[in-house]
Amino acid sequence: METLRLPAKTEFLDRLRAFVLEWLNQFAVPVQKRFEIDLVLEEVLTNIIKYAYPTGAGDVEVCCTMEGPGRFRLTVQDWGVPFNPLKCAEPGLYADVEDRKVGGLGIYLVRQMADRVCYQQFENRNVLEVTFELNE
Repeated sequence: METLRLPAKTEFLDRLRAFVLEWLNQFAVPVQKRFEIDLVLEEVLTNIIKYAYPTGAGDVEVCCTMEGPGRFRLTVQDWGVPFNPLKCAEPGLYADVEDRKVGGLGIYLVRQMADRVCYQQFENRNVLEVTFELNE
């Protein structure tokens, strides 16, 4: 398990992503899964950067855990505005572009690409755990 905590700012997005991808290098993670993990991480971090701290700066923490052979858990937490992404309605994927509501597509992608997504609000923290089965 390894953790990195940085300010929730756009200029740290690439550093957080690189941290996870470099951590995954020690395991034989298929290229497609690495892509999916990176995309999910970018979506989650972007939402935190945009919405978690409307009145000022705050931090985001990323934790990488290999849960036995073939299972990777990504935990992302912040201390911002409580927000449960699992309560968001699915976007209208088949609606006309003019009728489609803006937003929600990133959360949809996270739920589709991950094998398990859990959220809890714990001691003033938003904790999102995203699990990937690597041997599929």
